[in-house]
Amino acid sequence: MTFNEKASQVRNEADKEAIAQLLAQYSWGKDVGPRPAGTVPDSSADLDSLTSEPIKRKLKLETRIQTYRVTLARSIAKHDDLKRRGLDEVGDYDLMVCYSGSPLNACMHTMELHEAHISYDLSILEILDRELSKLDVSIPPRFCVGRCRVACTPGVPGSEMG
Repeated sequence: MTFNEKASQVRNEADKEAIAQLLAQYSWGKDVGPRPAGTVPDSSADLDSLTSEPIKRKLKLETRIQTYRVTLARSIAKHDDLKRRGLDEVGDYDLMVCYSGSPLNACMHTMELHEAHISYDLSILEILDRELSKLDVSIPPRFCVGRCRVACTPGVPGSEMG
């Protein structure tokens, strides 16, 4: 029997009711909160790599915040897909190798992993938002000082500061 055939057999024989009961215990992704204050150090947000020049720092922070929001949305979507679809959202390799063919463990640990990603992203966003709030509020959002090729829009190629 091939690896894929074994994985398919494990999926077919899985206790779908037990998996549904397990996943029902988890909240939806939007309801997962950040980690407790202080458990994610500010250094995790890599603030030291940002320039100290206020306008450039603000632009970089705004871009980084947007990036983490996209990552957070992706993590929440994956979390909620697992909650809705169960074992179908767990890859064969994870099921058979990481979780030794145990569907319940695969679903439980994958859900915990998704929640860890969500809580981490939320904690990083808190750090970045706090850092952004320290900057001079008189700097307009996405303000650019002459070196942009087009209007500054984080994430849009060609619009970053040159």
